[in-house]
Amino acid sequence: MTDALFQSTPEAMAEPDHPDRQASLAAAVKAGLGQRSLVLVGMMGAGKTSVGKRLAAVLDMPFVDADRKSTRLNSSHVSESRMPSSA
Repeated sequence: MTDALFQSTPEAMAEPDHPDRQASLAAAVKAGLGQRSLVLVGMMGAGKTSVGKRLAAVLDMPFVDADRKSTRLNSSHVSESRMPSSA
């Protein structure tokens, strides 16, 4: 991590919801990512979109929902996709 984590007061860093702590952590994550993307992977319904939108807002980064991108390309919703049954 970068020194961004240590630019706040110890009191601010001790409180999880303190704005200085959140800003310092966001700066450290952005610095660590550089030009790379952050990808959330998990089971359907696990909350990837909800977490991704909040994370993008906190990190001031664009949010792209891969389900919506693939839906546009495949003209079906991800939840409508079915695995072939093994008969």
